Amino acid sequence: MRFKSPLGLIARPNLSLRTELILLLGAIVLLATASLGSIAFNTSRTIVEEGAVRAVGVVANARKQALIRFLSDQRVRAAAVLETVSVGCAPDETICIRRILMGFGASESASAVQLAYRNRPPIIVGDDTVPFPEAATPAGDQIARFVSDQTPRYYVIQVRDVLRDGEMVITLRADIDGVNSIFNDRYGLGESGETFLTDARGAFLTLPRYPTPTGDFYANDGQAIGSCLTGNDAEVLGRGYRGVPVIQGFRYTPEIGGGCIMVHMDQAEAFAPTRQLRMELIRVSILLGIVAIACSILFAQLISRPINRLRDRARSLQAGDFDSPVPAKGFAEVRMFAETFAAMASSLRNSRMELEKSNEQITSTLESISDGFIALDREWRCLYINHVATTLSRGSREELIGKNLSEWFAENLGSTAGAELERGMRERTRVHFEEYYAPFDSWFEVDAYPTGDGLAVFGRDVTERKRFNERLQQTQRLESHGVLAGGIAHDFNNLLTGIIGNASLALEESPAKPIRGWLQNVVAAGEQATALTRQLLAYAGKGPFVTQPLNLSELVRETSHLVQTSIPQTVQLHLQLAENLPVIEGDVAQLQQIVMNLVINGAEAIGEGRTGSVTVTTCLQEIDRIYIQQTFAPEEISPGAYIVLEVTDTGCGMDEPTISRIFEPFFTTKFAGRGLGLAATIGIVRRHKGTLKVYSVPGQGSSFKILIPAGASERAGSPLARNEQTPRGSETILVIDVEEVVRRTARATLERLGYTVVLAENGAKGILRFRECSAKVSLVLLDLTMPGMPGEEVLERLKAIRPDVPVILSSGFSEMEVTRRLSGKGPASFLQKPYTARQLAEQVRSVLDEFAEPRNPPKHFRAENR
Repeated sequence: MRFKSPLGLIARPNLSLRTELILLLGAIVLLATASLGSIAFNTSRTIVEEGAVRAVGVVANARKQALIRFLSDQRVRAAAVLETVSVGCAPDETICIRRILMGFGASESASAVQLAYRNRPPIIVGDDTVPFPEAATPAGDQIARFVSDQTPRYYVIQVRDVLRDGEMVITLRADIDGVNSIFNDRYGLGESGETFLTDARGAFLTLPRYPTPTGDFYANDGQAIGSCLTGNDAEVLGRGYRGVPVIQGFRYTPEIGGGCIMVHMDQAEAFAPTRQLRMELIRVSILLGIVAIACSILFAQLISRPINRLRDRARSLQAGDFDSPVPAKGFAEVRMFAETFAAMASSLRNSRMELEKSNEQITSTLESISDGFIALDREWRCLYINHVATTLSRGSREELIGKNLSEWFAENLGSTAGAELERGMRERTRVHFEEYYAPFDSWFEVDAYPTGDGLAVFGRDVTERKRFNERLQQTQRLESHGVLAGGIAHDFNNLLTGIIGNASLALEESPAKPIRGWLQNVVAAGEQATALTRQLLAYAGKGPFVTQPLNLSELVRETSHLVQTSIPQTVQLHLQLAENLPVIEGDVAQLQQIVMNLVINGAEAIGEGRTGSVTVTTCLQEIDRIYIQQTFAPEEISPGAYIVLEVTDTGCGMDEPTISRIFEPFFTTKFAGRGLGLAATIGIVRRHKGTLKVYSVPGQGSSFKILIPAGASERAGSPLARNEQTPRGSETILVIDVEEVVRRTARATLERLGYTVVLAENGAKGILRFRECSAKVSLVLLDLTMPGMPGEEVLERLKAIRPDVPVILSSGFSEMEVTRRLSGKGPASFLQKPYTARQLAEQVRSVLDEFAEPRNPPKHFRAENR
């Protein structure tokens, strides 16, 4: 490959380096000489032109000064004559005045002189055929007024003097010939120059040197005369009234009433020295070019030799020789170039080493990241794969490098993954997707980025995250079902309050055996319905909850005797109960319900007439954070000691869709059943701050594992016995409840026992009734859940009216839920719906008796849980 000179148009493949340098340097010198000559010529021409223009301006100024001086002197002399006449001649001495005027006119070469004296007829000497203009006060600096519309042209100078007995005005009229002598002088303007004077219209006052092309008397200088007549002074280049290029200088002359002094000089004459300068510069440039070519030949000879040696060294460097020395002989510049060349060779060697080092660092980085990485070319062949990707793909690096992607994941390349990767390769854009790969039973999250060679693919196993999200969604779904179940249970409890209350009230008033039996059946059915609503509240986490320290193994052992009679004889119940377990804080009835529900469900899963077993196991287990992350949602429980209750059966098992729905209320796989057993179980477990995990395989049985936090409390004592006699009273009771059946039941019950009852169907009316008779009301029975104004707000307003009024809150929700909502608001007692007439009577009497003692106010929030 031949050396290319910086000017590609000069270098040719058949020219040597020396010839190229000669041509190049010669061209550079010639170009520089031509440029310098052009600059010198332009500079000199500018100087000559500016000098000529300045000379024209100087002449214009001189002509204006001469004209003004000439006219000013005449004006001064006219003023002296006026003074002489006023002093030396009497007003009626006409001969004296004429003699003075004739002498003045002769000295000034005037054609006529007129004197208007003290309002007398004017005295005129000279040519009186041309009328004199009327006397007028000159405008501004005006000295004389020129008249160009009469022949011959003339100018007028007027001087006035105001005396005691009148005004005296002398007027001098003179031909233009006296002014012509000023403008006929062409000194400083060469052979072609001229000066002339125009009036305010641009008409010639003095005769031009050359005839006008149109034969008129106007100076048609184009923009020059127009600019001058508007009051400007300047020197410009343009065409004169003859159409010849001239230098124009003009001066505006307000002293004569707005005329112009024009100076013209032909450009050809003024700029003639520039032509001679051009010829001199051409001769000098040719001489310098010859010298430059000779010098370039010598200089090229000195440079070409070391350059040729450097060219040979460049070829060896191109072949991969980074270590041979670089020749450094020649001029300082050549040696500097050789040193630069050597530094470049060293830099190339270092760059190659740095590139190898960078490749090692990139490889180390890709091997240390937690994501799998695969580099693919445009043919989908693997160029590189890190160890994480080999682990995820269940292969080795040697097997995968160079293989096509379709050979690895043939099952999935036709699905979403294949389509997304194809789009990223085709559109050269980033793609992101998640894909389930059945052969590995795993979920993968993939990000692919376009590169110059193909795609850079990053992947990670997100199976655990996906499963965690599924568990979290199931938990949230169960919570929403709990809200629905709690609302249904609350409404049912309101209805059951009327049914059970009225039935129990009728039962006490009906001793006849047939009717009494029927009423007892109604009460029993109502209590069964109450149990059903309590299961719904337990599922919603809002059921009655009375905790006490208890041993879970003992509770299971006692409950097993009850449940044994409820399962088929072909199903064996095995107990594997740990001894000396730490106690837990729990509700005995609800935990017994869990054990019975799980054991009965396990027995029913085995099937009628089939043999099998249900095993109940209790133990103590320490739970750490890793186990929680692998098994439960992170917010369900925290690390610590837990008592485990596990119920395992050998029944038919469940698939994933069934497991995901078993805790929904009213969901059941049985022909007969309400579907509330497991729904209530999950609610009870949550209320005990525990969690539940289900393990099941179709055809291999199921296992329900419950974890409840271990405690260290001792077992509580037994509850107090209840009084069997229905208490009575005579106080006034205010009943505030939104349900009419509840209000009627409470009123009938309390009035039967001797109380006076005031009813209100909502919170606003209840507050109004209380304001009207607050002094008479001994107790308020208040419904917690009411539309419009809720029970919490009603309670606050009642307390604001009368702080010591005792209030019994009644609700279909549990005491714990009510306590949470009314923390610190001070109700006296709580009555769980539904309730019987006896339960209402006992609760009312108990609160009234407690508040009847002024020195012993209630110490706690008492509740009646039924």
